[in-house]
Amino acid sequence: MLGTEVEESVPRRSQLHLLCVAPYVPWRSVDHAGGAYLLAYLQEMSRSGWRVTVAAPLTDVNALAARSLVQSDPELAVEMFSVPTRSPLGVRLASLVEGRDGVSPARWGRSEDLAQLARSADVIDLQWHEIYGYARWFGGVAPGVPIVALAHDLKSQALERSSEAASGMKRVALRWIVRSTQRRERAELAACSRVMTFKREDLGRLRAMGISVPGRVAPPFVDIGTDAVAPSPCSSTMVFSAAFFRRENFEAAYWFLDHVWPIISKSRPDARVRFAGARPPAELLRRADERVEVTGFLNQITDGYVDGLLAIAPLRRGAGLKFKVVQALAMGFPIVGTSVAMEGLDDVLGRSVSVFDSAEAFAGEVLRILDSPMVVIEEAAREVPVVRERIDFGVRMRELSADFEGLAGAQS
Repeated sequence: MLGTEVEESVPRRSQLHLLCVAPYVPWRSVDHAGGAYLLAYLQEMSRSGWRVTVAAPLTDVNALAARSLVQSDPELAVEMFSVPTRSPLGVRLASLVEGRDGVSPARWGRSEDLAQLARSADVIDLQWHEIYGYARWFGGVAPGVPIVALAHDLKSQALERSSEAASGMKRVALRWIVRSTQRRERAELAACSRVMTFKREDLGRLRAMGISVPGRVAPPFVDIGTDAVAPSPCSSTMVFSAAFFRRENFEAAYWFLDHVWPIISKSRPDARVRFAGARPPAELLRRADERVEVTGFLNQITDGYVDGLLAIAPLRRGAGLKFKVVQALAMGFPIVGTSVAMEGLDDVLGRSVSVFDSAEAFAGEVLRILDSPMVVIEEAAREVPVVRERIDFGVRMRELSADFEGLAGAQS
């Protein structure tokens, strides 16, 4: 155990206590956008005066991350709990029947300690679909404590898109899982006091599913860095920044290389593409050459954009707001993306955005930017102040903290 001990009694304190339950412990060098978001989110809540405890499964990766977090951010306490694992077959069966591949906190080691932590909290914050599905369990062990669920993306929507791309028996099975996942999400999220998503469309989707609890759009977090990184008009490099261990990202890279890149490279032999992000699969590494760069993990996400002209986001499936897109916009990079990649940007930009779903349309827009870089860079630069104002994380998090204080006060 790292951080503070679990209290034996649970008196109401003047300092409010936020219990954040997540599948991952965030740390300074975490290699995915969701983890970076969670760290910034917890830091801002702590700065707003909350006593923050992170509860997460005990894994080797989380144990390393917890040690790093406690050293860099000692004000954030961490509690970890052993979680039984299912066999691959068990995961498939549970997903098919329950719409869930995780194990209920009722079966976690030290589950009573977790329940006691929950009762000591003023707000319980459940992160990601792996955890927000356990809202009813937390509501049962800590009655009266407000529960907030943050859906980084909606599991049912991601599965629905996967089913649309599948065929045969796999498609039939995925459609069954979509229905069971929707039933579970509807029941579990109804147990929450507040549901948050990163884009307004997801709140609308929840309403359409019959979930009526109050909702709000959570502020996205992107790190634009202290060193200025700007698009280079003399460059012909496009950048796809992503966590490439995630299926939707490496599949997007393959689609781009198979269908879009041949069109671009034929018209512009000087063009280059950079896949910047952690843990790329072996197949993607094998496809690197003098014009296709695969960086692997970068200490700073902005490093991937150095000497680049534009950003690309060729995503075909997945769900949620794509932080990589907001990142590029905040840095002033022109971006070419599919409809999946550009979801949720109306609130960020205050206008509708263009999308390019066919290989020909995607390649055509990239070629337009390569042929007229200064014009497009100037267009992107005009958006930067709007984007940065709308995603000002400190301001948005202070508003969120006040909302949480109101939730806690309503229950006291």
